[in-house]
Amino acid sequence: MSEETGGALVSVVVPVYNGERTLRRALESVVAQAHRPLEIVVVDDGSTDGTAAVVAAVAAAHPDVDVRRVAQENAGPARARNRGIAEARGELLAFNDADDAWLPEKLATQLAVLADDQGADFTVCAFQNVADEGFEMPAWAVRKEGPDALPGFIFQAMLARRRAFEKIGDLDETMRWAEDTDWFLRAFDLGLVMRKLDTVLVHRFVHDRNLSGEVAQSQRMLVRAVRASLLRKKQKGAAS
Repeated sequence: MSEETGGALVSVVVPVYNGERTLRRALESVVAQAHRPLEIVVVDDGSTDGTAAVVAAVAAAHPDVDVRRVAQENAGPARARNRGIAEARGELLAFNDADDAWLPEKLATQLAVLADDQGADFTVCAFQNVADEGFEMPAWAVRKEGPDALPGFIFQAMLARRRAFEKIGDLDETMRWAEDTDWFLRAFDLGLVMRKLDTVLVHRFVHDRNLSGEVAQSQRMLVRAVRASLLRKKQKGAAS
């Protein structure tokens, strides 16, 4: 099947660690897509809770969709995503996190973008932060919608051709935070072509576990990713 006919084979990779509370919501949002994916590869990063049972339940509820669990020892989200990419069979790759949800038109909308521009390596949509149940989201975490929305430089908001990963290589497994930012910076440094959508197609659920972790740990990884990008540009300039 070809992308031009709207029959593109999309693999969705979902890394998860102890995500039994929210994983079903994430998986059901993928199953509910107007353009259903070829498969959903759930990479269980050493969970010790009921994550495996959730995956089995979703697979049983939707026998027409290939939902499968791949288990590994706990190694962080970058290695989990790399494992999922290696296991995936699709021409195109999409990602969701265990605590986030896609809107029903996400895949169809992004597929149309890539079908319209065969030169684009990947597309990103906007996303909206949503307070998870029982959590009061601080004002600074609220993202605007529409034309003022910031592009979603998170993997949940991306649909990529497999060739993008072949050009860039694996995610940096030494980074447990901001590994997606590092990947996008490498993509831009290598001149990959991105198509940006202002439409919000992802709900990123914010709760005390991911918000506090971001504030406490991700800033250091973000600085590291930016410094690496600046070094690459400096080396490229010196070589030319």
